[in-house]
Amino acid sequence: MGSTLVETININAKDFTEHFLTCSTCINQYSSDSHEHQPKLLPCSHTVCRQCLEHIVSS
Repeated sequence: MGSTLVETININAKDFTEHFLTCSTCINQYSSDSHEHQPKLLPCSHTVCRQCLEHIVSS
């Protein structure tokens, strides 16, 4: 019979917001209200805001 390993971690809500809900390129927080800062998921599973993605593509 196999066993299952489950690891629980504690994370501060502020740290979570800063890490997962912030564009790592421009350091702005993602926003569903703002056209520029909508998060976009890349095929590699990274995310960037729409504004940064448009800038990268046009460069």
